[in-house]
Amino acid sequence: MPPTPSKVHTLIVSDIHLGFSMSRSRELLELLRTIQCKRLIILGDLFDDRNWSRLGTEAWSFLSHIHEMSNGNHNTEIILIRGNHDHKLIEPMSRLLGVSVTDEYEWVYNSKRFIAVHGDRFDKTLVRSTFWSNILFLPLLFFSKLDFKKRKSMTAAERFRGYWLRLSPIVANRAAEYAHKKGADYIICGHTHVAMTKSFIMGNKDKDIEDSEIHYFNSGSWTALPASYIIIDNGKVELKYYEGEKAVQD
Repeated sequence: MPPTPSKVHTLIVSDIHLGFSMSRSRELLELLRTIQCKRLIILGDLFDDRNWSRLGTEAWSFLSHIHEMSNGNHNTEIILIRGNHDHKLIEPMSRLLGVSVTDEYEWVYNSKRFIAVHGDRFDKTLVRSTFWSNILFLPLLFFSKLDFKKRKSMTAAERFRGYWLRLSPIVANRAAEYAHKKGADYIICGHTHVAMTKSFIMGNKDKDIEDSEIHYFNSGSWTALPASYIIIDNGKVELKYYEGEKAVQD
């Protein structure tokens, strides 16, 4: 008999890039079969582009499971957040899956305010120049062809891109500022493909109000090793990694 799935309140994944040769949707499906969650947030870039023909068997198996989670016995709330790679494909797919799609999701859990947003809005390189963003993405395509089985080249290329552009800390800083303005305690992003956690102390204009602590989490991606995800349960927010058939806590 398969093991009994563990139960958590909220599971967050991002940057699955269905249709891309390095998408690890099969491994993510394995993870979803081991975790029973009340809420699943897919935090942007579910798809790689708008080409339906690039969705293979593994991608459709994953999407079928998402539909089952939302409409079957799982009774899981599915939140789809639009990413910069999703283009127009996310809209018809959301209707097929029977779930809604949004640009941003806010909620309160354990008396803390959360914001989930893909994170591309904090990436000025992408916002200002789609052309240069695409040029910088080309090395990822190149490395993905070099080492398809082990995927170590892809992992190195993604991390190189993230740190080379200093994208991860820039997105984190801007996301924390955004969360502070909106009065949130946590903000969770994807987009950079680099999993990370960071806390910020944000000053308040009113001297009688204590400084705010903003917790930033990035859920990483499912195109690299190790893949990563976020679990929110029992008042805790945890970044975790998935390797093979086991979850490894950060």
